[in-house]
Amino acid sequence: MKKNSINDDLIERYLDNTLPVVERELFDERLKTDPTLSKEFTDRIMLQKSWVKVTMHNQVKQNIGHVITIEKQYRKILTTKWLAAASLVVIIGIGSLFFLQNNQNTKDREFLLSSKGINKDNGEKMIQGRQNEVIKYGSVDSLVKNKPDVNKRYSPADNAVFNASDTILFTWPANDMKGKLIIFDQKGLKVLEKSIQTGLVEYKLLPSRLKPGTYTWTIPTDELKHQFLIKN
Repeated sequence: MKKNSINDDLIERYLDNTLPVVERELFDERLKTDPTLSKEFTDRIMLQKSWVKVTMHNQVKQNIGHVITIEKQYRKILTTKWLAAASLVVIIGIGSLFFLQNNQNTKDREFLLSSKGINKDNGEKMIQGRQNEVIKYGSVDSLVKNKPDVNKRYSPADNAVFNASDTILFTWPANDMKGKLIIFDQKGLKVLEKSIQTGLVEYKLLPSRLKPGTYTWTIPTDELKHQFLIKN
């Protein structure tokens, strides 16, 4: 055991290059003549090579793991940036739609209150009370017989405003008259004519029967004309 211990110490010092020159030369001579020392030296060299290989392998694995971690972090950052950019685009799109809609509503209101001979107060009341002029009904136009709540009323009144999706209710006083309900476009062309029988006081005009524009309706027997507007 003592000899092996001495040999181990010599081998380590030899490999570390810490032996004096004389001792190193003697050690080289012993390797040629001492089979035991030669075998121990060879084993020590093989052990060192194996250790180097294992160390290098572990280092490579560690480096690969580090690269994978960095790649995952990079992809996560890219995903986060992409989601942030997509969210910004959606927010900008919604804001633009809101702005355009609000701008369109403002233009519609200015149009209604400007060149049609409608003052601001009457125009506001007309727009706010438009639902009093519009009633949603079934799927067909219809004429309705005498009803107490429309006996003394012409509707739509002058300068009434409707959307293209509205059902328009025409009413007139119940005076047992006979005649026709006639609607003209802004060029004076007749676009609709309905016969009125005795006792009938309502006519319901469904959406899309008339295109957006300015119209005049009248019952020739009473010689009154009433203008209304259908907008998009």
